[in-house]
Amino acid sequence: MDNRNDLGANIISFLLLPSLIALTALQSRFFAYAPVGENGVVIEILTIVTLAWALWRGGAPALFIACTAGLLIDLNSIVPLGVNALALLLAVCVILPLRTLLAHSRLVAPLLLTLLGLVVWQMVHHLALIVSGYDIGRAFALMPERIGVHALAIMLLYWGVRGVGRLFGTRQGDLS
Repeated sequence: MDNRNDLGANIISFLLLPSLIALTALQSRFFAYAPVGENGVVIEILTIVTLAWALWRGGAPALFIACTAGLLIDLNSIVPLGVNALALLLAVCVILPLRTLLAHSRLVAPLLLTLLGLVVWQMVHHLALIVSGYDIGRAFALMPERIGVHALAIMLLYWGVRGVGRLFGTRQGDLS
C-alpha cells in the first residue's frame, strides 16, 4: 500500500470535525441568507458535503460525518434534535451498499446515487417533521427544486474532489 495514500487519508480524517464545525458556521452566516432559485431554496452545505463524501470515500467515516453533520444542522435550526441526523444517516446507509456501481460509471451512477440519497434524506426529514407536528406544505412543494439544486452541488463537489484526489494520488474509497 502506498504511504502517500495513507497520509492523505489520515490528514483528511484529522480535519473532518473542525471542517464540519466551520461549515456549520458558514451555513448559518452565509448560506441561510443566500437562497437560490425562483422559490428561494436554501443550500444545506453540510448535506452536500455528507452525501459527496459518502459517494467518494464511503465506509464508517461517511456514517460518522452523516451523524455529526445531522446533529450540527439540528443544533443550528428549530427542528427537533436528531431529525437531520436520522435523515442523513439513512440517506448514507442507502448509498453505501450501492457504491460498487461507481466503478462502472462516472456520470450516471453517481447522479442516480445522489438523487436516491437526496430523496431518502428529504422523505425521512419531512416524515419526521410531520410526526413532530410541523406544517410542511410549502417545504414539500419545494422538494423537487431542492433536490435538483442539491444534486447539482453534490455532483460538482464529487467530481471536483475526485479530480483533485487523482492529481494528488488520494484514492477513492473501496468500491468492491
